Amino acid sequence: MERRHRRAQRVLTMVLAVGLAGVLVKAAGLTSKYDAEMARLRGEWRVARQAEGLDPVRGAKALYDKYPTPELALCKAAVVAPGASAPLTCSGTFGPKTTFLTDHDQITLTPGAVSATSFAATTTVAADALPAFVRVFAYTPVSGAWSRRGAVVIGARPAFTFTASNGWTVTLTPDARTWLVDGETASLSYRAEYFTPGSATPFETMTGPLTVSASDRPGPTYTVSLQAGGTGTAMQEYQELVSKMADPAAFMKMSAKERAAFEKRMEEVGDRMTKEMEAMTANPEAMIEKQARFGCGAISITVEGGQASGSVSCGQKVGSLSLKGKRA
Repeated sequence: MERRHRRAQRVLTMVLAVGLAGVLVKAAGLTSKYDAEMARLRGEWRVARQAEGLDPVRGAKALYDKYPTPELALCKAAVVAPGASAPLTCSGTFGPKTTFLTDHDQITLTPGAVSATSFAATTTVAADALPAFVRVFAYTPVSGAWSRRGAVVIGARPAFTFTASNGWTVTLTPDARTWLVDGETASLSYRAEYFTPGSATPFETMTGPLTVSASDRPGPTYTVSLQAGGTGTAMQEYQELVSKMADPAAFMKMSAKERAAFEKRMEEVGDRMTKEMEAMTANPEAMIEKQARFGCGAISITVEGGQASGSVSCGQKVGSLSLKGKRA
């Protein structure tokens, strides 16, 4: 996505200013430090436009012809766990003194090699960071033209325990080890378990992804989209097998015998999953009654430090439940 104009009120958190004759790094905070840095940049750009006689309204064509929109053609998205570091590389077309920004204050960028067609940095994620798909923004000086790309997935895997407003206990636990990246979205499979008061065994289990997108500004709110499932069911086994295939390098390291066994298991679990789905639809009256007695769907979560809250809409006999609990 590319735009020529940018409102200063939007919140970003890191500034990495790159001049082709050298690299200048400016770190900014979530609000005040960024605002101060952007005020400085806007002042520089305004003075430069006046000195060159470039009017951003009546002379927009001349301004953007001389200081065109930078091109962030590709950033190879890295999945970085909290407390870890990883290289970041982006390619594109960048003029002198292009300024790069990220919009997440729990990421630190240490600059590497920079050229007119690429820039590189080392990304370090704070130990307590929550999941996010962090964007890199590129600004051209004087005109302020900009573009952005998703660049870093914060690969946190938080678990949650909630008490629902009707007394149920609801747990959300990561059901996969690896975040799956697809373009500018990333997802991690979760398992939701529902317990009645005093019970150690869940009466209902569901599975589904928590998804983060580079289209979204970082924030403490998440949604886990859930569907019927259960520990030990073919559906869950199939999802676990699919998550193992998310790492092509690990799959290629298998021997021919191991790959053949893996593929055979995938086929067997797929057949079982089909039979389970057929069994679920064999008694529609029972399904309707279960939907009324339970029927819970996606869970919305808001995280504040170690605390978490949320909500979930359930069937007719349950209604909408509020959730209060903590992040593990």
